[in-house]
Amino acid sequence: MCVGFAAGLAASGAGVAALLGLVYYAVVPTVVGFVLWYAGAARVAAGEAALFTAVLPVSALLFAAGVLQEDIRRSQLLGMACVLSALLLQVLPAVRRSVRPTAAGAGQAE
Repeated sequence: MCVGFAAGLAASGAGVAALLGLVYYAVVPTVVGFVLWYAGAARVAAGEAALFTAVLPVSALLFAAGVLQEDIRRSQLLGMACVLSALLLQVLPAVRRSVRPTAAGAGQAE
């Protein structure tokens, strides 16, 4: 499919620069991105990797606003709030467990 698209692009009079741009876009963001994503996912637990998946739309929205000067609509802010609330609900119990004080000697057999 990609070869057919490239052949059609070449037949339409597109230059070498356009074809090289197509190859770059196929290799760098796609292949390298997936390799880095799966390398990172192999180093963390499945639950943690799933949390990063939820952050992707939020980061895309923030990058679009910051880099491309895109307007953020109210519905997008609401969606971002929902995602961040869900992440907070997922992470909060783990934070509470890690900072819960334990009484000296609690749980020790005498």
